[in-house]
Amino acid sequence: MSLHLKNVMLSDEGKYTCNIFLENWYDEVVVDLNVAAKGDDTSIFLDGHVGQGIGLTCKSQGWFPEPEVVWLDSKGQTRKEKVITQRTKTSSGIFDVVTSMNLEPGSDKEVSCRIVNNLLNTVCESRVLISGE
Repeated sequence: MSLHLKNVMLSDEGKYTCNIFLENWYDEVVVDLNVAAKGDDTSIFLDGHVGQGIGLTCKSQGWFPEPEVVWLDSKGQTRKEKVITQRTKTSSGIFDVVTSMNLEPGSDKEVSCRIVNNLLNTVCESRVLISGE
């Protein structure tokens, strides 16, 4: 037997029971449906000068469950700057992400914004390299 689902919504998540009857034979299978969504590709925007540094904002839409957000340097290490992240749950239950940080003078000029869906084990990442002062 096979099960093919179309147009699945977040509200469809849960346990489903399939009962199979064939002459004198019976079987029952429980399917645990987990719903997840990988969002749109991330985009990094330069917000201009903030004090001595440069403001950066990263955006992506359409995630479920609530994703993890990480800002990285050129070596793939988590950046030390203060990060402000807003995850907004839409009326359909998915999450849109807006995250910002200020790149201070003298810090690593390569910046990556990574958004992770841990349930799907998927990642969207954007990278910028700020040149000059």
